[in-house]
Amino acid sequence: MPIWLALAVCALGLGWAGHDLRRQAAERGVAVIDPRSFRLQTRDEWVLPEWEEVLGAVLARAGVFSALDREAISALTAEVRALPFVAEVGEPEVVWPDGLLLDLRLRAPVACVAEPHSGGFLPVASDGMILPGRSSSPHRAYGGWLPVLETSGVACSPGERLTGATELEALSVAVSLWDELAVEAREALGRVRIDATRGVAPDGLPGGIVIDLEQRRRLLFGRAPSAAPPGELPSAFKWAHVARAMKARERGEPWDTYDVRWDEPVVLMRVEGGALRVAEGAQMTGAPAR
Repeated sequence: MPIWLALAVCALGLGWAGHDLRRQAAERGVAVIDPRSFRLQTRDEWVLPEWEEVLGAVLARAGVFSALDREAISALTAEVRALPFVAEVGEPEVVWPDGLLLDLRLRAPVACVAEPHSGGFLPVASDGMILPGRSSSPHRAYGGWLPVLETSGVACSPGERLTGATELEALSVAVSLWDELAVEAREALGRVRIDATRGVAPDGLPGGIVIDLEQRRRLLFGRAPSAAPPGELPSAFKWAHVARAMKARERGEPWDTYDVRWDEPVVLMRVEGGALRVAEGAQMTGAPAR
């Protein structure tokens, strides 16, 4: 007998045997998937318990189904994919006889928004998706606080996306913060609010984004990384200035406002009446990049 024919016969035999085993298992109720007994395994740094609860509710609603029911598996996969904190779901894999493996990629929060009426805070992913996980104060993550984005009272709910131009500019500042500011400096920043609602800076130049810190301190950030024209001072340089500002505070060198738009930062101090002036000994040795 030719070897290819022998292999074909073996393959057919194995296929038939596998089919018969699946049929017998289904008849005994073995090949039945119960999603309620799920386990979420992840290496992500930041997963809220509320996310696991929401995922559990979706899986419980699906009920039990056959491991051979591709339609039920596809419907469940689509429901999981639609969850706000789920960025991507891989191809579902049946783990015979009664398991189902879903490979998830979760969204990571980079900022948060304040709810206008409840006073709580919700996390936001880098793509603008508002995530479940209400908290009475800004969330902590990755060695710092999630910055609060100024939304001018716009109602925000999990599953919605930020779409306003100023909110998205503030979000791009938050993304650059995590990408370009060292952990030590993030911790020193404390709780912050990023406000991109001003079109111009106090000196009338374009780019009015400010970052408000605790103890009435403020950073003048300028344009958002997402909207900066060619020649603008790169955001990495701005965050390097911010790190210098945090070090200066640690050394006991006070400042009220730190202008990081320039090649050399400008230190401003508050004087009587609330006005700001350039701190003694500080001078601007460069010009803002255009």
